[in-house]
Amino acid sequence: MLALLLMQQALAADGRPSCHLDGEVPIRVLEDASRELGVEQVLAADEQDFWSLPPGSFPIEFSHSALWLRFTLSAPVDASCSNWLSVGEPRLNDVQVYVQRGDEMSRMHAGRDYPIEQWPTRTRTPLFPLVLEEGEQVEVLARVTTRGVLMIQPRLWGELELLQNSPELYMADGLVFGIVLLIVPFSLIVGLQIRSGLLVINALAILAYVMLACIANGYLFYLPALLPYGSEVSSLMGCTALLLFMSYLYVLFKVRQMSGFWRSLLMISALLLGGLLLSGVLLDYTVTRGLFSELRWVFYVLVPLLCLAAWHSGLRPSWLAWSLSGFFTLQALARYVFGISDAAWQYGEDSLGLASSLPGVLLLVCTLIMEFAQSRRRERLALAELDAQRNAEHERLENTVERRTEQLRESLRARSSLLARITHDLRSPLSSIIDYARLLRVETRQDYPQKIERNARRQLELIDELLEFSRSELQQQELVLAPGYLYGFLSEIEDEARFFAQRQCNQLHCQFGVDLPPLVQADFRRLRRILVNLLANAGKFTHQGRIDFSVSLVRAEADEVELSFSVSDTGIGIHPEDREHLLQPFSRGRNARRYEGSGLGLSIVNQLLEQMGAELLIDTRPGHGSCFSFHLLLAIADEHELDVVMEESRGIAIRGEDRRVLIVDDTEQNRESISDLLGGYGFDTFVAEDGAQALLALEETTFDLLITDQMMPVIDGWQLLSAVRTSYPALPVLLYSAAPPLRPVSCSPALAFDAALLKPADGGELLEQIARLLDTA
Repeated sequence: MLALLLMQQALAADGRPSCHLDGEVPIRVLEDASRELGVEQVLAADEQDFWSLPPGSFPIEFSHSALWLRFTLSAPVDASCSNWLSVGEPRLNDVQVYVQRGDEMSRMHAGRDYPIEQWPTRTRTPLFPLVLEEGEQVEVLARVTTRGVLMIQPRLWGELELLQNSPELYMADGLVFGIVLLIVPFSLIVGLQIRSGLLVINALAILAYVMLACIANGYLFYLPALLPYGSEVSSLMGCTALLLFMSYLYVLFKVRQMSGFWRSLLMISALLLGGLLLSGVLLDYTVTRGLFSELRWVFYVLVPLLCLAAWHSGLRPSWLAWSLSGFFTLQALARYVFGISDAAWQYGEDSLGLASSLPGVLLLVCTLIMEFAQSRRRERLALAELDAQRNAEHERLENTVERRTEQLRESLRARSSLLARITHDLRSPLSSIIDYARLLRVETRQDYPQKIERNARRQLELIDELLEFSRSELQQQELVLAPGYLYGFLSEIEDEARFFAQRQCNQLHCQFGVDLPPLVQADFRRLRRILVNLLANAGKFTHQGRIDFSVSLVRAEADEVELSFSVSDTGIGIHPEDREHLLQPFSRGRNARRYEGSGLGLSIVNQLLEQMGAELLIDTRPGHGSCFSFHLLLAIADEHELDVVMEESRGIAIRGEDRRVLIVDDTEQNRESISDLLGGYGFDTFVAEDGAQALLALEETTFDLLITDQMMPVIDGWQLLSAVRTSYPALPVLLYSAAPPLRPVSCSPALAFDAALLKPADGGELLEQIARLLDTA
């Protein structure tokens, strides 16, 4: 610093004085749109063709024209003078300075289009020396062309003034570089350590922007090989900085969780603005850069809108998101309302001074603080959650030990009760079998074999109940939920219930709601056990009466349904005093003494329903029958979750050679399963995902049989059937659906499928229906 002061004092003492500009309008400007005017033509041009250079920023921002600056410079009469001329920012491509001394014309040039060796001075900002002798007057012309922003700010520097200004300029740039090199790498390392994408993206965006500002401020001077490609490098850096900033907005405002409109808006803005910057590499840089400058208002609108959209979507924007939105709002007001466009804090403006990166660095520091705070908060929450889980696990283990101990006690008590009853319950049917067998040797009555078989079956049922009860007492059984077809399951239960009802000459009536979901998630094995026990009891305690089995929908939501199951009969009923203990093991009603049984059936049903979160409801009067019902909450399943495998259960005599079958189902597994089965019998199978594809296939190919689902997108099974009946009346149509045929109101009552099968049918049933339809076709 002392040496610098001594040098300044020496220049002040020994340096030559500065030259001064002549004329009422010191600097005049001529715009050469053709870029073909020479020095002589400019000197000969009419004064009216020139206009005076206004103070402040240059009025033309982007132009293909050549701009000529003209002024007269004179030296004092008694001394020579010396000046340095700077025409504008280092980003200018071509700057030519002409000095006319009498009839002589000297020329100097600098800028990105020239090698540094040809510049008059090797400085980052091109300087042109102007030295005049005593009393000398010269005419100076400067021709400027550039492909970027016309940052023209002509200025004459005295030697002392230049020496005083340079340290301040380099000190300011060095301070900005120091801040950037301290904050950006630290943020990158921290972002990678805490896995913060927001912090990493922000640091990279600031780094790209600082590199862009360095290029604009002439720091390519230190990389001479890249100097001719300054515009292209600026385009690449500008596009990189913009896309990184858009990515920062995407993460900061949680755009991923917003609607598709906001994601599309941000993507379109990024592609449009980034494409304009990047196109400067191949297209006219002046035009593309000018368009980008005109569209800069997109940032001022987009950032506040994204913040408001995040708030409206319930995403709770962070304090940093609100601050950034307010900052861009203030920039918009300053630029478009108050006309302030050259302040250093206006991030991203065309001045591109290194100081304009400081708001970005401040944003990076705020992001660093926010991510640190969130990281600490997540750490505290994780520790609290870990402690809560540890305490919950400890409490669960204590409760489990206590529950298992109580279960063990109950199991031991149940074992005592079981051993007390097992002798009587197992001996009774076995004694009957032995008696009937003895009688059969001496008598030839035809009903003895049936009685023996009936008692043997009773004993098997009793053994099954005892084993089930034993297992449920020894260990708490877990539910095994799996997707399945509800109507197909109920159809199987109906077949078993009909067998129970026919034993005592009863009539069975089943009613399944038409609005039941086709597929649900359930433990079908346990649900089957519950329904079979209830239906078996109804068949056992009812003689020549009526048994009703119904399933209806109570309520439906997006992903689950509540179903009501009911089994009622006209049998002996239950005495009111027996209802309280009827669900206990080995408890039977006083009017059921003459009926075979162990009193375990309802106990098993009650235990299984408790595991499913349901309750068995009993409505009965002695002599007027009973009604057992329960409500079950089941999740709705999707057909794509099923692992469909169709196997042939028995041999079917059918030949499929030269026969074509069209399979229409919106589930790929079903199409492949049926196609594989029929392909094994020689059928030519064709598949379609919906009715629309099926109709196209029918137009192109003749088929012998159509197998279709009922509920499909675009065109469903009934619409397809109606079209087939109209255009292909001889084609048999088989409905293979998860629900019974549900004819829409809009369809004719006469419209019906030739046959219908409920999913999941085995291969034998499907082949039997196909054989029957093809034989009758």
